[in-house]
Amino acid sequence: MPLFASEAKQIAQEANGHLLGAFIQRLSAPTHKEAFLELRMSRSSCLLVLSADTQTGRLSISNLRPNAPTQPQSIQQAMRKHLMGARFLEARVQTGLWLLWQNRQRRFWLWANWKQGYLALGEEAGPWLSFSSRPRDGLTSGMPCLPPFEFEVDSKPSRLVLVADMELPALHAAATFFKTQEAQAATKRLKTQLVRLQKTMAKVQAETCRMPHIERLQAEGEALAQNLSNLKRGATSVSLECFHPDGTLQTHLVKLNPAKTPKEEMEARFHQAKRLRRGIEIAKARLLQLEAEAQTLRKQIEDSERGPSTEEEVRAPPLAAKAKPERSQPYREYVSADGQNIWVGRGAKHNEVLSFQLAMPWHLWLHARGQSGAHVLVPLNRNEEAKPETLIDAAHLAWHYSNGRKEPLGEVSYVQARYLRKPKGQVGAVLLTREKTLHLRIEEARLNRLLRRPTPSSTGE
Repeated sequence: MPLFASEAKQIAQEANGHLLGAFIQRLSAPTHKEAFLELRMSRSSCLLVLSADTQTGRLSISNLRPNAPTQPQSIQQAMRKHLMGARFLEARVQTGLWLLWQNRQRRFWLWANWKQGYLALGEEAGPWLSFSSRPRDGLTSGMPCLPPFEFEVDSKPSRLVLVADMELPALHAAATFFKTQEAQAATKRLKTQLVRLQKTMAKVQAETCRMPHIERLQAEGEALAQNLSNLKRGATSVSLECFHPDGTLQTHLVKLNPAKTPKEEMEARFHQAKRLRRGIEIAKARLLQLEAEAQTLRKQIEDSERGPSTEEEVRAPPLAAKAKPERSQPYREYVSADGQNIWVGRGAKHNEVLSFQLAMPWHLWLHARGQSGAHVLVPLNRNEEAKPETLIDAAHLAWHYSNGRKEPLGEVSYVQARYLRKPKGQVGAVLLTREKTLHLRIEEARLNRLLRRPTPSSTGE
């Protein structure tokens, strides 16, 4: 929970007594729920964090300066325009905490709304100027900014433990209290992630235990192969004797589909057994990855439960600046089930670069038939043919990055890049000959597997 009204009143009184006249020399809003204010007083300075989070809303001392965000919040620009160099005048409590600032001849309210979780900046006796997120109470920019009124606070006992000989004890006590709260919340989130990961591991583990089913399919396929000349179409089941590699003669009761020929039944069993064997190998590799992720989560939970040292401050993950990925390639790169790279163009201009500059004549080119979408390229070696699984994976990506992505069925054209031609004056368009068409039924599991594990060059979108 955020600060109780009684605790917020306690902090407001301390700010009104000790921070009066302090001016802002630096500020930032790394997230839509937090603003960091560096105040300069007569003989010292301090860094405050004003949080509008519905769970940890507060005004407290911060010992950790935030990193610059990748995308600055819109309210940060308004705050820097109107509050840089402004002096602190007053703090009030009403549905959160209101801070009054004066810059030259104008006064501004900075409000942390703990009920709805947003920051707001407005001019005293003027309009609201900016909100960190859209309010649900009907407020909009341009509406009158009405000053908060004082009211009688609740009688809940304070959770803040003050240290008497410390400067700004209430602000420090709030920082200490929410440091523990955020650590507990982080631990809870990590444990939830671990539980979900363990459920996924159980499902993947089940995928690795299909060898008995594979052996049954293989045995039925062998029995059908050895008795193929004696079988006729239309039967629902048949009892067959089959010699196994160890020389033993065994009888198998094989269920049949009357609509299929005996040869089709035999080929279907061998094909399914092959797919399941390949699935087991994929599942084993996936299980190793999941176990590594689970081990990392357990280590993070252990570190989080141990708690921070007295000198470090627990900060929420959004404060860490994420490195902006480089977009040096004009395509996203994915990997098929067979380990083959698949390149997907990022846009019309990138499609043209991919198809007519990067593609070699023997590369395989794909595109959703009858739809506008990305060009897909499979960079094969010379005289190499795409494996069936690679072709199906690439076709799924071509359909996913097209206007028909919501349809469960689709057609994808594919051809060697040597048969592409570039029409004049049309960016990203192609003319192709000798095309082949793949009729596709979208497999969600296959598509999720492709999109879940992209290579680094696919992340800069």
